[in-house]
Amino acid sequence: MRWSVIRSDKTLAFAANLGAKPGDGIWTKWAIQGGRKFLQLQIVDGLKDGAESTFYPIGEKKSETLY
Repeated sequence: MRWSVIRSDKTLAFAANLGAKPGDGIWTKWAIQGGRKFLQLQIVDGLKDGAESTFYPIGEKKSETLY
């Protein structure tokens, strides 16, 4: 299931591709300006799991933290 939050100006704020349990899945935060991907992480059994990545305005990966 995909879950999204849309701002009043019709831009995407947050999206999640949910897994089998509530809250589990891949979560993506989108920047206000330009609608670019800002942050992406995965939740498994209610905890961060795998890589949490942040991105530069040009779309390249800025940082990655492993959980």
